[in-house]
Amino acid sequence: MSSTSVQSKAPTNLGIRKCRLTTVVRMSKKLLGRICLYIWKLLAAPLCKVGNRIISRYHKVADAEAAIRALKAQLIAQHNSFEQEHKTYKDREARLQQQLDEYKSKFLELEGKMPFLKHLARVGAAVRCRALEHAEGRRIFGEGKDKFTNIRGEVDMKVIKQGNIACHWGDIKADYSLYRLGHKHLQTYEAFFHNIYGFRLSQPLFISFTLSSKVTEALNLRGTMSFCFSFTDSTRSTSHDDLFSSLFRKVGNMVDAMNAHKNPRLFDKDLKVEDNMILMRKIVDEVSILDKRWRNSHRGIEYSF
Repeated sequence: MSSTSVQSKAPTNLGIRKCRLTTVVRMSKKLLGRICLYIWKLLAAPLCKVGNRIISRYHKVADAEAAIRALKAQLIAQHNSFEQEHKTYKDREARLQQQLDEYKSKFLELEGKMPFLKHLARVGAAVRCRALEHAEGRRIFGEGKDKFTNIRGEVDMKVIKQGNIACHWGDIKADYSLYRLGHKHLQTYEAFFHNIYGFRLSQPLFISFTLSSKVTEALNLRGTMSFCFSFTDSTRSTSHDDLFSSLFRKVGNMVDAMNAHKNPRLFDKDLKVEDNMILMRKIVDEVSILDKRWRNSHRGIEYSF
């Protein structure tokens, strides 16, 4: 009885247990679902906010990256433009530098020519002023002296005399300038220059006459004597020639002493030099008058230089 009874109860208990287990599982699922739902309800809003923030930040990052790419492209374009402009400016700077170098070279060339141009301009201005003064009046011939009738204006005889001196007297600075500026050439001009001034173009005399006005004047007087044929077969006064040559040699010796002196400018203050210069000026004036008379006698009329 008892064993049969126990066997009959066993399936019942097993079913009950399964039923209970199923109920527990079902209730656990419901409870778990409710818990998950409750947790989801608690976390949904924060998670949405976080998600929205992430999405917003993603969009901001994307926008920032797009802006960075656009800015990068703009900067690259600007850089290329700047590089092109820089190349253009460098090329322009190179051209301007080349032009500047050319201008500097021309400036130095003109600066070197300027002293010689000034000498020729001085002589040219005096000669042209003389010509204009001649045009103011009419020369009266046959009276043995310079005289004009004022037909267009008052004639300035001082200007005419200065023009005569500039045209026909010695001027070593002007004549040397002709050589330095290319108007005269060494091969054809040096012998003639030596015949007039007693020095050759290749000799280092020009430092002397640029430092001393007295040396310059002495050389100019020497040139004037040469122009008056005093050093040729057509001499007008042998005594004047000899005296002038003696004085010129003395001045030449003084020039040598001056070049050896520590202060060459003291040469102009030497009283002996001035005494010789006074005599040389007087001789040149007298020889010029003699030469002028000789010219007039051979032309039959009075004609100024």
